[in-house]
Amino acid sequence: MVTNPSLMQLFWAFLKLGATAFGGPAMIPYIGKMAIEQMRWLTDQTFREGVALCQTIPGATAMQTSAYIGFRARGVAGAAVSLIGAWVSSGYPERDVFTFTDIDGLTCEATYGEDVEPLFLESNLWYPGSLSCASCHNADLTVSSAQMDMTTYAGLLAGSRRTSPDAKGNDVLGGGDWEASLMYDVLYVRKYMPLGRPPEVPAEGPVVFAGTAIQDGMQ
Repeated sequence: MVTNPSLMQLFWAFLKLGATAFGGPAMIPYIGKMAIEQMRWLTDQTFREGVALCQTIPGATAMQTSAYIGFRARGVAGAAVSLIGAWVSSGYPERDVFTFTDIDGLTCEATYGEDVEPLFLESNLWYPGSLSCASCHNADLTVSSAQMDMTTYAGLLAGSRRTSPDAKGNDVLGGGDWEASLMYDVLYVRKYMPLGRPPEVPAEGPVVFAGTAIQDGMQ
Protein backbone atom coordinates (compact mmCIF):
# COMPACT_ATOMS: atom_id res chain seq x y z
CA MET A 1 0.00 0.00 0.00
CA VAL A 2 1.25 3.49 -0.84
CA THR A 3 1.98 5.68 2.20
CA ASN A 4 2.23 9.45 2.62
CA PRO A 5 5.50 10.61 4.24
CA SER A 6 5.96 13.53 6.58
CA LEU A 7 8.04 16.49 5.44
CA MET A 8 10.84 15.34 7.74
CA GLN A 9 10.81 11.85 6.22
CA LEU A 10 11.11 13.36 2.75
CA PHE A 11 13.97 15.60 3.88
CA TRP A 12 16.05 12.84 5.47
CA ALA A 13 15.44 10.34 2.67
CA PHE A 14 16.65 12.69 -0.05
CA LEU A 15 19.48 14.04 2.11
CA LYS A 16 20.80 10.51 2.55
CA LEU A 17 20.34 9.73 -1.13
CA GLY A 18 22.07 12.91 -2.21
CA ALA A 19 25.02 12.26 0.09
CA THR A 20 25.62 8.72 -1.12
CA ALA A 21 24.72 8.75 -4.83
CA PHE A 22 25.93 10.65 -7.87
CA GLY A 23 25.76 10.54 -11.64
CA GLY A 24 22.87 12.71 -12.85
CA PRO A 25 20.37 10.51 -14.79
CA ALA A 26 22.12 7.44 -13.35
CA MET A 27 20.54 8.36 -10.01
CA ILE A 28 16.99 7.81 -11.25
CA PRO A 29 16.96 4.01 -10.66
CA TYR A 30 18.17 4.62 -7.08
CA ILE A 31 15.51 7.27 -6.57
CA GLY A 32 12.89 4.84 -7.87
CA LYS A 33 14.07 2.01 -5.63
CA MET A 34 13.86 4.26 -2.58
CA ALA A 35 10.43 5.72 -3.46
CA ILE A 36 8.78 2.48 -4.64
CA GLU A 37 10.38 -0.45 -2.81
CA GLN A 38 11.88 0.97 0.37
CA MET A 39 9.51 3.78 1.31
CA ARG A 40 6.41 2.74 -0.68
CA TRP A 41 5.60 6.35 -1.48
CA LEU A 42 4.63 5.72 -5.10
CA THR A 43 3.55 2.86 -7.30
CA ASP A 44 5.86 1.76 -10.11
CA GLN A 45 3.37 3.09 -12.68
CA THR A 46 3.16 6.51 -11.03
CA PHE A 47 6.96 6.74 -10.82
CA ARG A 48 7.46 5.82 -14.49
CA GLU A 49 4.85 8.38 -15.55
CA GLY A 50 6.67 10.99 -13.47
CA VAL A 51 10.06 10.23 -15.00
CA ALA A 52 8.57 10.50 -18.48
CA LEU A 53 7.06 13.86 -17.57
CA CYS A 54 10.30 15.14 -16.03
CA GLN A 55 12.26 14.25 -19.14
CA THR A 56 10.19 16.81 -21.07
CA ILE A 57 10.90 19.61 -18.57
CA PRO A 58 14.05 21.77 -18.85
CA GLY A 59 16.63 21.02 -16.17
CA ALA A 60 18.26 18.00 -14.59
CA THR A 61 15.91 15.01 -14.82
CA ALA A 62 17.06 13.60 -11.48
CA MET A 63 16.27 16.89 -9.72
CA GLN A 64 12.90 17.16 -11.46
CA THR A 65 12.08 13.56 -10.54
CA SER A 66 12.92 14.22 -6.89
CA ALA A 67 10.59 17.22 -6.87
CA TYR A 68 7.87 15.16 -8.55
CA ILE A 69 8.17 12.44 -5.91
CA GLY A 70 7.86 14.98 -3.13
CA PHE A 71 4.75 16.47 -4.70
CA ARG A 72 3.03 13.18 -5.45
CA ALA A 73 4.02 11.41 -2.21
CA ARG A 74 3.14 14.28 0.08
CA GLY A 75 -0.09 15.17 -1.64
CA VAL A 76 -2.27 18.16 -0.79
CA ALA A 77 -3.77 18.92 2.59
CA GLY A 78 -7.40 18.03 3.17
CA ALA A 79 -9.66 17.11 6.08
CA ALA A 80 -10.12 13.34 6.39
CA VAL A 81 -13.90 13.46 6.75
CA SER A 82 -14.25 15.86 3.81
CA LEU A 83 -12.13 13.55 1.65
CA ILE A 84 -14.32 10.56 2.51
CA GLY A 85 -17.40 12.67 1.90
CA ALA A 86 -16.22 13.73 -1.55
CA TRP A 87 -15.56 10.09 -2.43
CA VAL A 88 -19.02 8.98 -1.25
CA SER A 89 -20.74 11.89 -3.04
CA SER A 90 -18.94 10.89 -6.24
CA GLY A 91 -20.62 7.50 -6.11
CA TYR A 92 -17.78 5.85 -4.13
CA PRO A 93 -15.76 4.67 -7.17
CA GLU A 94 -13.26 1.90 -6.57
CA ARG A 95 -10.71 2.89 -9.24
CA ASP A 96 -11.92 6.02 -11.00
CA VAL A 97 -10.64 9.44 -10.02
CA PHE A 98 -12.90 11.75 -8.00
CA THR A 99 -12.45 15.42 -7.11
CA PHE A 100 -12.37 17.16 -3.75
CA THR A 101 -11.48 20.58 -2.35
CA ASP A 102 -8.40 20.92 -0.14
CA ILE A 103 -8.08 23.21 2.89
CA ASP A 104 -6.81 26.02 0.67
CA GLY A 105 -9.84 25.84 -1.60
CA LEU A 106 -8.00 24.19 -4.50
CA THR A 107 -9.74 21.62 -6.66
CA CYS A 108 -7.90 18.32 -6.34
CA GLU A 109 -8.30 14.75 -7.48
CA ALA A 110 -7.82 11.45 -5.68
CA THR A 111 -8.61 7.75 -5.85
CA TYR A 112 -10.05 5.33 -3.33
CA GLY A 113 -7.05 2.98 -3.27
CA GLU A 114 -4.34 5.59 -2.81
CA ASP A 115 -6.14 8.25 -0.81
CA VAL A 116 -9.33 7.05 0.91
CA GLU A 117 -8.58 3.43 1.83
CA PRO A 118 -5.57 4.36 4.02
CA LEU A 119 -7.93 6.38 6.23
CA PHE A 120 -9.59 3.09 7.19
CA LEU A 121 -6.47 0.91 7.33
CA GLU A 122 -3.81 3.00 9.07
CA SER A 123 -3.38 3.30 12.83
CA ASN A 124 -2.34 6.52 14.60
CA LEU A 125 -4.08 8.52 11.91
CA TRP A 126 -7.22 9.95 13.48
CA TYR A 127 -5.41 10.74 16.74
CA PRO A 128 -2.13 9.60 18.40
CA GLY A 129 -2.50 6.01 19.55
CA SER A 130 -5.68 5.36 17.58
CA LEU A 131 -6.36 1.93 16.17
CA SER A 132 -7.18 1.65 12.49
CA CYS A 133 -10.87 1.43 11.62
CA ALA A 134 -10.18 -2.01 10.16
CA SER A 135 -8.81 -3.23 13.50
CA CYS A 136 -12.34 -3.31 14.89
CA HIS A 137 -14.23 -3.72 11.62
CA ASN A 138 -12.56 -6.73 10.03
CA ALA A 139 -13.41 -9.74 7.88
CA ASP A 140 -14.22 -12.00 10.85
CA LEU A 141 -17.85 -11.03 11.30
CA THR A 142 -18.16 -13.13 14.46
CA VAL A 143 -15.98 -10.63 16.31
CA SER A 144 -16.07 -7.60 14.03
CA SER A 145 -17.69 -4.52 15.55
CA ALA A 146 -21.14 -3.94 14.03
CA GLN A 147 -20.50 -7.03 11.85
CA MET A 148 -18.79 -4.78 9.32
CA ASP A 149 -15.64 -5.35 7.28
CA MET A 150 -13.61 -2.22 6.42
CA THR A 151 -10.50 -4.09 5.28
CA THR A 152 -11.64 -4.19 1.64
CA TYR A 153 -13.68 -2.11 -0.77
CA ALA A 154 -16.19 -4.95 -1.17
CA GLY A 155 -16.53 -5.33 2.57
CA LEU A 156 -17.21 -1.62 2.98
CA LEU A 157 -19.95 -1.66 0.36
CA ALA A 158 -21.50 -4.76 1.95
CA GLY A 159 -22.43 -2.61 4.94
CA SER A 160 -22.96 -3.28 8.64
CA ARG A 161 -24.92 -5.81 10.71
CA ARG A 162 -24.22 -8.62 8.25
CA THR A 163 -25.37 -12.08 9.26
CA SER A 164 -22.81 -13.95 7.12
CA PRO A 165 -19.86 -13.21 4.80
CA ASP A 166 -22.16 -13.50 1.78
CA ALA A 167 -24.96 -11.38 3.24
CA LYS A 168 -25.66 -7.75 2.45
CA GLY A 169 -25.98 -5.53 5.51
CA ASN A 170 -27.10 -1.98 6.20
CA ASP A 171 -25.78 0.60 3.77
CA VAL A 172 -23.32 2.88 5.62
CA LEU A 173 -22.64 5.15 2.62
CA GLY A 174 -26.15 6.53 2.23
CA GLY A 175 -26.41 5.38 -1.36
CA GLY A 176 -24.05 8.21 -2.31
CA ASP A 177 -25.81 10.86 -0.19
CA TRP A 178 -22.98 11.65 2.23
CA GLU A 179 -24.89 13.72 4.79
CA ALA A 180 -27.62 11.07 4.96
CA SER A 181 -25.15 8.24 5.52
CA LEU A 182 -24.46 6.33 8.71
CA MET A 183 -20.73 6.94 8.25
CA TYR A 184 -21.30 10.71 8.21
CA ASP A 185 -23.36 10.40 11.38
CA VAL A 186 -20.73 8.50 13.38
CA LEU A 187 -17.73 10.43 12.02
CA TYR A 188 -19.03 13.99 11.80
CA VAL A 189 -22.29 14.41 13.72
CA ARG A 190 -21.78 12.24 16.80
CA LYS A 191 -17.97 12.09 16.44
CA TYR A 192 -18.24 8.58 17.84
CA MET A 193 -15.64 6.92 15.68
CA PRO A 194 -12.86 5.93 15.56
CA LEU A 195 -13.21 4.35 19.00
CA GLY A 196 -11.75 6.45 21.80
CA ARG A 197 -11.72 9.62 19.71
CA PRO A 198 -10.75 12.55 21.96
CA PRO A 199 -13.13 15.54 22.02
CA GLU A 200 -10.41 17.88 20.74
CA VAL A 201 -10.29 16.07 17.38
CA PRO A 202 -12.37 18.36 15.10
CA ALA A 203 -15.53 17.15 13.42
CA GLU A 204 -13.74 17.21 10.07
CA GLY A 205 -11.14 14.80 11.44
CA PRO A 206 -7.38 15.25 11.10
CA VAL A 207 -5.75 17.02 8.19
CA VAL A 208 -4.20 14.43 5.89
CA PHE A 209 -2.09 14.70 2.77
CA ALA A 210 -3.65 12.99 -0.22
CA GLY A 211 -4.41 13.45 -3.87
CA THR A 212 -3.05 16.09 -6.24
CA ALA A 213 -4.13 19.60 -7.16
CA ILE A 214 -5.46 20.16 -10.67
CA GLN A 215 -5.51 23.32 -12.75
CA ASP A 216 -8.12 23.90 -15.48
CA GLY A 217 -8.71 20.15 -15.67
CA MET A 218 -4.98 19.41 -16.10
CA GLN A 219 -2.55 18.00 -13.53
